[in-house]
Amino acid sequence: MPSQAQLQRLLTTNRVQRLHPATAAFQQLLAGEAKSGDGFRAELWFRRMVWSKCAPDAASYTSVIAAFARAGAPSNAEIWIRRMELRGVRVPVAACNAVLDAFAKRGRLRAAEWWYTFMMDSDVQPDRISFCALLNAAAKASKPARAEVWLSKMTDHQICPDLIACNALMSAKARRGDAAGAEDVLQVLRTSRQQPDLVSYNTLIHAFSRKGDVSGARRYLEYLLQEGPSPDVISFNCVMDAFARQGLAREADELLNRMADHVKPTTITYNAVISAHCRAGSLNSARGLLKQMAGQQLAPDTVTFTPILTELTRLRDFRGLRAVFQQMLSARLTPDSSVEWILALGPV
Repeated sequence: MPSQAQLQRLLTTNRVQRLHPATAAFQQLLAGEAKSGDGFRAELWFRRMVWSKCAPDAASYTSVIAAFARAGAPSNAEIWIRRMELRGVRVPVAACNAVLDAFAKRGRLRAAEWWYTFMMDSDVQPDRISFCALLNAAAKASKPARAEVWLSKMTDHQICPDLIACNALMSAKARRGDAAGAEDVLQVLRTSRQQPDLVSYNTLIHAFSRKGDVSGARRYLEYLLQEGPSPDVISFNCVMDAFARQGLAREADELLNRMADHVKPTTITYNAVISAHCRAGSLNSARGLLKQMAGQQLAPDTVTFTPILTELTRLRDFRGLRAVFQQMLSARLTPDSSVEWILALGPV
């Protein structure tokens, strides 16, 4: 419940702006639904607002659009922008940004770019949030070339690229395994007033890991441990993934021990270590790590067992396969159907 002072300020503001108290109440309800991401409830309040003969303004429409966008329904948000146009209400940049962000989170770059064109045709000037959304869309779509285009357009609009924009460009390059390109963006950040943050370094470590460059991933983790921002579980997991890809079991074990001094390992961490041991042919060590996970109260998932099953299948160890198969069933996990066929065809 709002305090007496808040209600007094609201009533005073309403009188100055000649805003009916009921209209203000509906706008507050719509804003609440926008934050919670309930588009259909926002739509219901909007209709009640109209039935109550309160005139919706641009902010009212924007709240409904933002609610649908936050709910992951950009198509519904688009419909409401069209309704704004039909009612002769000028579309604000915040409404367009909500739709841009919704498409960006799904990596739908073409849709996001179409809305940028709509903004320009409708004389709606994009802002920093607009370009960051477009950069994120390019990153999600693994289109670093398009990300660079949008970074350039951002500069053309006299908007200085910030840390969020540069991190999005790094992410686009990392998803393509372009570690050198991501590193170039980091160097640009280092020489500018925008100092890289942990997200920047994690993105770069991920780029080296994806490329299979173990030394590059380790180099930046060591930098975080010695000089940079304190690494988090993502930092360690990215390096662990690089070890897993190369089957570097000893290095994975060493990093797991070091990790315990900084952050708590997760199921994803152990999945990578188990994968490294299986690739290295250390099946007994991999199965021992399952017991270690139980000791740390970490629940295994299907990914945890997959490399063990793969190695047991390669060795034609049907007894081991049955044991792991039963272990997965006990953990209420569904093994791959191919394992069932192998067990069915194998010796009793």
